[in-house]
Amino acid sequence: MRGVRARRALTLPVPPLLVRTLLVRTLPAAPIACQNAKMLTTGDPAPDFALPDATGRVVTLAGLLVKGPLVLFFYPADFTPVCTREARLFRDAWSDLTDKGVTVAGVSPDDVESHARFRDRHSIDYYLLADPDKTVIRAYQVLGPFGILRRTTYLISQDRRIQAAARADLRLKPHDRLIRQALDSY
Repeated sequence: MRGVRARRALTLPVPPLLVRTLLVRTLPAAPIACQNAKMLTTGDPAPDFALPDATGRVVTLAGLLVKGPLVLFFYPADFTPVCTREARLFRDAWSDLTDKGVTVAGVSPDDVESHARFRDRHSIDYYLLADPDKTVIRAYQVLGPFGILRRTTYLISQDRRIQAAARADLRLKPHDRLIRQALDSY
């Protein structure tokens, strides 16, 4: 085979942010494989946990439920567009929720330092809890295929039972409806 040259594959490093952007843009709003993914439902017991907050202080489920019910939301990462919008959604409802005795906490696999920067940049007053090993994320059944965290919000009563749940990976309206439900319930 004279005259035929073998072509070498051109491999270039792909920046992680580009990979994340491409992955998010190519996934449907509700991936077919994940639509019926199991999650905690109304009446289920809320798994206990102890996680560090943005200051490094350990926070427990029991401690968060002392004053009243808890809105516990799970989000994939600090500083990403949809997660930032979600964090601001809870930030904007925080004073109304606390006036009704409802505590708010967000959980992601990011570390304490990332949470501290995220909290400071976006003026967040509620708890941001770090779960880098995804133990609590698994316990609350919010880990999806390929290890991707599913955006999920739970309303937990003082008796440690799930009162309501919302899951929407790229949309925020179901989470907003759960906030409104919490405000109407208390």
